[in-house]
Amino acid sequence: MHRSVMRRGVAVACLIALLAAPAHSFTMNQTEAKQQLEVLRAEMVQKELEVEALRSALPPRVREGTCSATDEQCRTQDKMSRSKPASGEEEVAERFKQRAQLKIPAKAKATAIQWLPFNDVLDTSRMNRLLAVADAKGFLHVFTREGELLASRDLGHKAAVTAMTVSRTHEAVCRVVTGGVKGDIRVHTITRPPRFEALPSHAQPGAHPRWTPLIREVRTFEPASAPIFPGLNPDVVKPGGASPPASSIAALELAPKGRSFTIIVSDATGRLSAHVRNGSSVSAEMLRPHTPGPPPGGPGRGPGDAGDSAAEPETDPQVATAMAAAKTWTAIAHHKGIAFYDARLKKVVAASCMALPAADAGARPAARGDDGEVTAVEELQPTEKGERKTKRRLQPVPIQAHVVSLALDVASQMHLYAGTADGRVLVLEVRADNSKIQCKVLHDIDVLQDAPIAVGVVRGGYLVALASGAELASINVYNTTRVRPGKRHMPALIHYLPLDASAKQPLLMASDGRSGIAVLAGNQNLAWVYEARLPYREEPDWAEGVFNSIRSPGVIAVFAGLLLWLFQRWRAKATAKGDRGGGGNPAMGAMERERIDGLLRQMQGGMQGGVPGSGGG
Repeated sequence: MHRSVMRRGVAVACLIALLAAPAHSFTMNQTEAKQQLEVLRAEMVQKELEVEALRSALPPRVREGTCSATDEQCRTQDKMSRSKPASGEEEVAERFKQRAQLKIPAKAKATAIQWLPFNDVLDTSRMNRLLAVADAKGFLHVFTREGELLASRDLGHKAAVTAMTVSRTHEAVCRVVTGGVKGDIRVHTITRPPRFEALPSHAQPGAHPRWTPLIREVRTFEPASAPIFPGLNPDVVKPGGASPPASSIAALELAPKGRSFTIIVSDATGRLSAHVRNGSSVSAEMLRPHTPGPPPGGPGRGPGDAGDSAAEPETDPQVATAMAAAKTWTAIAHHKGIAFYDARLKKVVAASCMALPAADAGARPAARGDDGEVTAVEELQPTEKGERKTKRRLQPVPIQAHVVSLALDVASQMHLYAGTADGRVLVLEVRADNSKIQCKVLHDIDVLQDAPIAVGVVRGGYLVALASGAELASINVYNTTRVRPGKRHMPALIHYLPLDASAKQPLLMASDGRSGIAVLAGNQNLAWVYEARLPYREEPDWAEGVFNSIRSPGVIAVFAGLLLWLFQRWRAKATAKGDRGGGGNPAMGAMERERIDGLLRQMQGGMQGGVPGSGGG
């Protein structure tokens, strides 16, 4: 009895202690929470002061929310950086990322970067496997896409490399063409890497050593003193007969020519020359901008006609800044626009990229072209009796822009993208036929004001524009899949990636045409590799599409019915021919039948007349 009472007393005491403990602890926790809240508020105020101090130290264009009402570019970039992307753009942001940083040697000052045409055999949608970087000491460095240095070689320029280009064909070796300050051209070959990834050098004992590319020099020449290709007129290749002095190489490009290629070279004096693989010169001339005069054939004459060269005045030679080669032509960018070298004519043709001028503010569109551009406007002109509406047709004018980079759309082969020094990207449509080359501006995109723009193309119809301004640097990705003839759709900005803008010179960019983007900051000796595995829709193969259509049961049934109908028709014709006497010609069959009927009647008449005569004798 006493034990049960004691147990009940102990239970009641424990219950009272449990009920009293939470109230006491809750009171203590509430007090501590108030004290911690005051501490956090003080820290938050201090952090806000630090943020305001850092924001005031930034340039005006980088501060969030400080864009002026007239600065549309700043407002666009501020909106893209702060807004939440749509569902499709979220996928773009996830698939466009930095993958590696190249480990460039400390004493090397990089001047050019290019992708080598060695793709991944296990995944063809990935970026190429190797990159080449040239520096100011005349060395060539080969890197993997993971940023590892594989080999370095002295190219023999004994000075800085000023221009570099590589072959795009997938062969056993890749050809790297470099130009130096002293005006010499050197061609090297790099062997293809093994089919599968090589083991690293720090693998376990007994493993194969790391693969190292073999770099060989196969040709060296100077464009100024190169021999003339046999069979060509020396006065045409070298006007005046004398060789000009050697000058620094400004730009290089390999123009395709069947299974071979032609080396297009431009130096610092504005001299443009074309050479075959052994270095022989096939053409040479001074690069001058084409300024067409008024068309003598009237307003209906097309822009960029080669016949306008008669009205072209003499202008100063221009130094090429970039080149892009198609199958039959090569675009050459310079300080006053774009020129075109025709591989069939072996000369720079008289063609200019034309654009329609902007209509006046008070004018109304009166007519539009097939691509939606305003070709004519209505204006109000004052007269004695009031105002009268007049129709004025807009004439295209050649563009005047300092173009610093070019990129060719590999899929279409007629869309050319040009980056300018004042922060724009021009979307061009280039058409070439047997007589002339026509260039037309489709779109003019403002990327970043007063910032050189480097352009590149990745797989799936995406344009990558690298803006490297003094205060802001960024990578801008545009969707160009709807840029087609007869369409008015402006390329849409789908991704914006800010970069470090501490570079003292314009950033360089190279694209492999698949998913690889390499960005080079030469003064900082840094290079980054970005992978753009953006969503795209492959163009269907025509042979596979035809096979799938034929394999369809409905198509097979229709095809079988067509064969049966043709067989019955042929059988009916054969039966009709047999009824006509075996002759192929119906007229001949009827004549034979009439002849046989006539002979039968003669025989019957002779038999009937001969019997009475024999009885009378």
